[in-house]
Parts: sequence; structure tokens; C-alpha cells
Amino acid sequence: MSFTVDVLRYGTQQVPGAQAFHQHRFDEWLTFDFHVFLLRDGDTVVLLDSGMDDPAPLNDAISADLGEHACITHLADGGPIAPLLARHGLTPADVDLVALTHLHDDHAGNLPLFPGARVALGRRGWEAHLARRESHPALVAAPAFGTRAIAALDAAADDGRLVLVEDGAEAVPGLAGRTIGGHTDDSTGWVVDSTAGHLVVPGDTIWTWENLHRDVPVGSHVDVPACLDAMAWARGAGDGLLPSHDPLIGSRYPTGRVDRAWA
Repeated sequence: MSFTVDVLRYGTQQVPGAQAFHQHRFDEWLTFDFHVFLLRDGDTVVLLDSGMDDPAPLNDAISADLGEHACITHLADGGPIAPLLARHGLTPADVDLVALTHLHDDHAGNLPLFPGARVALGRRGWEAHLARRESHPALVAAPAFGTRAIAALDAAADDGRLVLVEDGAEAVPGLAGRTIGGHTDDSTGWVVDSTAGHLVVPGDTIWTWENLHRDVPVGSHVDVPACLDAMAWARGAGDGLLPSHDPLIGSRYPTGRVDRAWA
């Protein structure tokens, strides 16, 4: 199975440089964009991450710590996921699978909009997340881990829609995952067999192409060695990287269609 991949860009934010690059760029503010990836092959429709329609809970915490200039804003041509899907002739009900890179609200916040879809993430990551709920619940609490998103995830587990992927196994043909950790305990990296080649989607464990090229972990992490291991894995796992927050995505894929693999 070879998927077409389209970029759904829904928001933007200014972030401190050291949040993106571990122990680097302390005196800089960087532009980060927010993307969901739409995968289609025949009748199969997959979303890589769900996006976040309501950034207000996260923004309340961000503005308290960093000021309002650091808040996440929806784009004039972005915003809620339903209109973004509608541009491609789809509704949330058409989505068969939501494959999550991790459980932070900007990636999983819209899960309640897909009550009929299966939800996939790495088995080891899910088990680590559940363990963290018991050992250090404050580390996996709102607003970063949105209350509604986590409730929707638990509901998917309860009714048999949660797909837990063993390392290297496929959630659906053409979409293989593995737990990579690093940014969060539950972080999952995906490899998409696409019409542009094999694309590695690492979520926030590799925020940008520059992190990979310079071998500098993200500054927002729970495990630096896991970030380094994930970058080593990503270099050999596919033909190119598709990072969730890199603003270069807009210039590299101006039509929104991923038509080549950028290593």
C-alpha cells in the first residue's frame, strides 16, 4: 500500500530556542507551525495525529509562563480539523484510523471528534504512559495531556478500537510504528509507505530537520538518550523526514501534497 500524503497546517507559535534545541539557542525565538498529515490509499483514510481545535487550555499555561506572544494561534487558512478535512472531500466520520505520535493535546486533542475511528500508538509507549499515570500523575496531566483527549483514548481502549503496535509492526498496511520515547514516554515514530517514498514521522521527538541534521535533541524532552537514539533510527528507517512542527514544510510542500522525501 502506498499512501498519498497531504499536509493539514492548522496553527503557529513562537517558541524559545532552547525548547527546540537542547542546550542551544537560548537567546532566540523560533517560529513553529502545527501540522496534521492526511494519508489516503483507495478507501483507507488515516490521520497522523488529530490536531487541536481548542488551544485555549494550553495557551492559558503558556501565557502564564512565557507571555501571550508565545501562544498558539490558528491560521486564517487553518484552524479546526473538520474544515481542513472538508477541503479534501472528507468528514471526521470518513477517518478509519488516527495514528498518534504522542498524547500531548496539540497532537491528540481532537480525538473526541473521531469516535468511530481506531486509534494507534506504540504498545511500549502506551504501557509507559499508564505506568507514569500511577507513578507521577502530574507529569501526564492537563493541560499538556488534555482531559477530553485522554478520556477519548481510554474509551477507545475500552471498546476495542485501540491498536497497540509492536516495534516495527504495521497499524495498517503501509504504516509501521515503533515506540521511540524521548519527548514523552509514549512517543511513537511512524514510517509511511507513500507515493513520495518511505517517510519517517517522528512527532516531537525530532521537531525539525535541523535537529536531525545537527544531531541536537529537542529541548522539550523526558529522555535525551532516547532522542539521540530516535534520530539514529530515523536516518535509516526511510527516505526522508516529515517533522510535525517545522515551518519549512510550508515552503517544501507549497501545494500541501508531499511529493518528495526530504532527508
